[in-house]
Amino acid sequence: MKKFLRCTVVAVVLAVLLVSQASAFNYWDNGYILAPDKEQMAMPKPYTCEKVIDSIPGSTGSTTFTNPDDIFLAPSGDYYVADTGNSRIVRLNSKFEYVAEYNGLANGDEDGTHKLSGPSGIFVTDEGDMYVADTTNQRIVHLDPNGEYVEQFIMPESDLLYNVLYFAPTKLAINPVNNYIYVIQDKQFMTIDAANNFKGYIGANKVGFNLLNYIVMTFATDEMKDQMDKIEPEPFLNFCVANGGKIYATGATKSQRISVINTVGTNVYPSGEYGVSTYAENGAETEPQFNDICVDENEIISCIELNSGCIYQYDQNGNLLCIFGGKGTTAGYFGIPSAIVYAGSGKLVTLDKSLGRIQVFVPTDFINTVHKAVTLYEEGKYDESLVEWNTIKDNNASYSLAREFIGKITMKKGDYAAVLDDFKQSEDKENYGKAFEKLRYQFMQKYFYAVVAVLAVTFVLVVLGIKRLNKFVKKMKKEFWDKLEG
Repeated sequence: MKKFLRCTVVAVVLAVLLVSQASAFNYWDNGYILAPDKEQMAMPKPYTCEKVIDSIPGSTGSTTFTNPDDIFLAPSGDYYVADTGNSRIVRLNSKFEYVAEYNGLANGDEDGTHKLSGPSGIFVTDEGDMYVADTTNQRIVHLDPNGEYVEQFIMPESDLLYNVLYFAPTKLAINPVNNYIYVIQDKQFMTIDAANNFKGYIGANKVGFNLLNYIVMTFATDEMKDQMDKIEPEPFLNFCVANGGKIYATGATKSQRISVINTVGTNVYPSGEYGVSTYAENGAETEPQFNDICVDENEIISCIELNSGCIYQYDQNGNLLCIFGGKGTTAGYFGIPSAIVYAGSGKLVTLDKSLGRIQVFVPTDFINTVHKAVTLYEEGKYDESLVEWNTIKDNNASYSLAREFIGKITMKKGDYAAVLDDFKQSEDKENYGKAFEKLRYQFMQKYFYAVVAVLAVTFVLVVLGIKRLNKFVKKMKKEFWDKLEG
């Protein structure tokens, strides 16, 4: 009996230890990546929260942010925050110390004619001029570097805008290629020149084909068509302009949640299902919504997701590099994330609407190595990239992307047999199939004559065998009928 009790106690202790060890890894705290079946896979921590800024000492107004919607890193190194709830723009230096705040009023403007109201977007030029999406006032306001009112941009007058009922700019930027103001208006990117002239829309999301709607529209009368609801493209949510005038945008469509629109208005980013849906206790699905997007000089894209509070990071080909963050109030987590900017050297700066705070995230050595490996691969430096990917695999064997890239590089060198295991481990069925097809081709090329000879001999043997079989059958039949007749 005592022996049984001892064994029971030992078993319970071991079970507790195993459970505690299994639960020691926290995906949300450490970061993770997704397997092809969307299962979470552990990875080394990609980013750490270096700093949290939740107050503004020295401010002449409120010392806290209220429902801030946007943050912009100016060429000067200063940060500009659209403090929406306080109807102002707050300027911080590179150390996030208070510099100034602007409400749009000019000197002597006592009646508040130009005062900002609920600004939700901010863009700052190289010269320090500010362009503010003054949403509640239905306009874009241009302020000089000192915050003095210069001009405003309202709804442009154009025959092409006959169906636009209101002008409610939310996010904006100035494209360095043509110096047009790009602004999210309703569902598309509206472009406006310096004279407040409408210059057209760009990069509209595609409207999918609907057979029922096509049949109805084909046979309906003009009166019926006028009464029907028009199918419109899904809206863009946020964007930034970088890397030679490209627009990096987030949208509400499942197939175009991330778009990279070139200077001629074409989306060049691979289509795919980016982000992961969240589910309520009753099983109801909520699709991911990327509230903002930023990109570095190597086109590493970072998106902040509303429902999960996670930051997703992708390379320029749509490969998921990492996911980190989550919902919460402690450092590194989010209430309602509203904006994200790239701050150089891999650093990310985020804005939280509900918690009214800024957070600074710095990359770890692991994710820096991933960025380096991806960049070298895109530059065609495959041998150097392979060294980095092997380092990544040695540090974390479950990081499937490393095996996938190792397989791609090895396959480029023609060693197709060596890549099969890497593609199998990374569950890359497409490249596994390509490698297997190449191996089959090489085998046939190497042993073509031998295979042909074997097939020829086999064919001859089969033919001879069939002939002998036919003779044997005929002989047996003849003997059988001879016996019956006898």
